[in-house]
Amino acid sequence: MPTDHAPAAPPYEPSAALTGALEAWAKSVDKEAELRHAARKAVADDLREARVPVAEIAEHVPWTPATVHGIANEYGVGDLIRANAANASERPAYKPSPALAAALKAWADSVGNEETLRKAARGAVADDLRAAMISNSEMAEVPAVPWTEETIRVIAKEHGVPGGRRRKTRTLRSKLAG
Repeated sequence: MPTDHAPAAPPYEPSAALTGALEAWAKSVDKEAELRHAARKAVADDLREARVPVAEIAEHVPWTPATVHGIANEYGVGDLIRANAANASERPAYKPSPALAAALKAWADSVGNEETLRKAARGAVADDLRAAMISNSEMAEVPAVPWTEETIRVIAKEHGVPGGRRRKTRTLRSKLAG
């Protein structure tokens, strides 16, 4: 019995450029997390060695005093010095250690690199959407793509990708009906 079904479209395969961009971005995210933890450890080491109040160190790092206090707890820093301690006025001004400064710089550089690679991955998604003529939902179904259909819609809009349509097959009955 003949049917009027269109042949099934071949399944979408991500391009090498998209796969490479997503892999590079994923590695940069892992590297950023590793360097963030190293910076947090350096803060804890400075708290141990410099014996200064949390608020003083917080002035030199991108975290609030509450976060620095949490870092101290996380890394088991013992007795913390209070800002209103008896000898607070006699204490020399705190200067971050070279290890802390280096850890913060490495982390900041990795954040910038991660942002650049994320933008490249989003651009690769847009390029694949344009080249493969697939819908946002089909792209979101690709296991390697970490974004939802809505995020892919935003990416497509940012990059001026024309809207794709999900391929549909029509039966003979639906064609005759209207």
